Amino acid sequence: MCEREPVTTTGGSPARRSAGLRVDLALYLLYGAFAVVLLAGGTDFFTYRVWAGYAVPGYLGAAALTGVLLLLRKDDPRLRGALVAATAVVVLLLPLASLVVSWSAGVASAVHPEVVAVERGADRLVAGEFPYLSAEELARHGSSTDYTPYLPIMIAFGLPRALIGPAPLTDPRIVFAAVAVGLIAAAAALCPTGARSVRWWTIVALSPLTALPFHSGGHDLPVVAATVLGFVLLARRWTMAAAVVMGATMAMKATSAVPLVVAVVLLAATRPTREAVRFAAVAVATFGAVLLHPAGLENARLLATDPFPGVLLAEWGVLGRTGSVVLLGVVALGLLVWLVRRPPRNVGEALERSAVCLTAAVLVAPTSRAGYLLYPLVLAATARYWMRGADRDRRGSPEMATGCRAGS
Repeated sequence: MCEREPVTTTGGSPARRSAGLRVDLALYLLYGAFAVVLLAGGTDFFTYRVWAGYAVPGYLGAAALTGVLLLLRKDDPRLRGALVAATAVVVLLLPLASLVVSWSAGVASAVHPEVVAVERGADRLVAGEFPYLSAEELARHGSSTDYTPYLPIMIAFGLPRALIGPAPLTDPRIVFAAVAVGLIAAAAALCPTGARSVRWWTIVALSPLTALPFHSGGHDLPVVAATVLGFVLLARRWTMAAAVVMGATMAMKATSAVPLVVAVVLLAATRPTREAVRFAAVAVATFGAVLLHPAGLENARLLATDPFPGVLLAEWGVLGRTGSVVLLGVVALGLLVWLVRRPPRNVGEALERSAVCLTAAVLVAPTSRAGYLLYPLVLAATARYWMRGADRDRRGSPEMATGCRAGS
């Protein structure tokens, strides 16, 4: 079921009552240590250094307050939740506001190329041009931001700036964040007890994997938030609504194809075949906007080149890139066989399998970056803290979990 983590009360041993606080303290210290490394010169990105200036006091301050609660043995979920909210203001909102204002003032280093790519695509669309450059045009341009690797719905996040003009509130990062928060709020409203899990918010909202893109790029946030909403809709058995959401998510970024495939396998294994077929048909129809996107990958200079195995292999010339594509195909085929032979039986298992598949893709894809680990992190945490396994009928056969039941 869609449940929250156990809430400790005044009963039980002191060690049991303080277990949640100890984990919180460890997480805040881990996040703070990462921010200290960046602040001390562990990055060349101006945006990350600005974030670290806020994150170090934010995380370490949260760790100190958690230590006080631990000493007082005040393992109150309301206090822990309030601390998460206060920390989010410091490590998410303040650096975002600072960098958005800087970008509006003309500081080129206050934004990452993905935001510029979205803005340029929206500018071309508003000007009546095709939002994507052709392969020939890409070959004549030298900037990595001339290639837009995102699908059509992602371009819409740049429309406020293109229509209204440059301003802090029209920055695509503001739009990314607002849409992501709205989608997560909708998912939380449909899964009220699971959304009360303080641990989920501590991991998902405050992790550097979320905080870094929140202020610098942000385009992955609405994608992963929409994926969570899609699975929550499946858990509520609102299958066609889930299909529309997941299809639209795929029309933002191709990464979301993995959870969509897992969702189809889940439905095929747990529901009548016609329902799985309808789900896939509606999702593909919604995804139809992707046909606007040209190829041109061979002419693009992509920046997703963190040193994962697939990226390192792709750097060995034509042979290495071919090998990396073959490796990705073999891994994808192996994962597909695994999904078919051991299909998920509930939404929690589908989220877990999506997390495994996306982690594998991050590791072996020819272009990849550490920030893409945001996807498996969020999906795995949602499986752990929002979905608690399969409901079973009286005969013991697994069914698709209703998972998020209203009022549960």
